[in-house]
Amino acid sequence: KHASTATCTLPIYMGFLMTEPNSISCTQLAETYNISHDSVNRFLEREDYTPHDLYQEAIQHIDNNKLIVSIDDTVLDKPYSQH
Repeated sequence: KHASTATCTLPIYMGFLMTEPNSISCTQLAETYNISHDSVNRFLEREDYTPHDLYQEAIQHIDNNKLIVSIDDTVLDKPYSQH
């Protein structure tokens, strides 16, 4: 098995989700981390994380066990997309 050469990774993705209060989009993530939009899209298409997986990654970075972590895994297609 080859090592991944992906630019967008789970730690990058989770770091973005946990620190960006307003604009959660592939474009904003790419601009924030200075990586390509296509890299973010490929990461999201390639990986198959469940809300539980994302929670397990996020909880490692939270000190206070009285906080509530809300994960919304809704995907909204653009009105003009072919999906």
